[in-house]
Amino acid sequence: MPKIELTDLNMGNIDDLINLCIPRDQKNNPLFIEGYKLKKKWVEQNIKKYGNIAKLAFFDSTPVGFIGSPI
Repeated sequence: MPKIELTDLNMGNIDDLINLCIPRDQKNNPLFIEGYKLKKKWVEQNIKKYGNIAKLAFFDSTPVGFIGSPI
């Protein structure tokens, strides 16, 4: 039976969040790579400042969505 799981966003799963926003065919695009770096830095800063800012949804261990807090 498929397993659906929600987990807090944390420093260890930021990549799962960011990869939800990058189309598979753009993973090597320099603009998306730069955007990835900027978003990661922004997310890290906000986790440090506010703590839990989002939940990640996983379907059979694959990230499929997120719920963000207004910050």
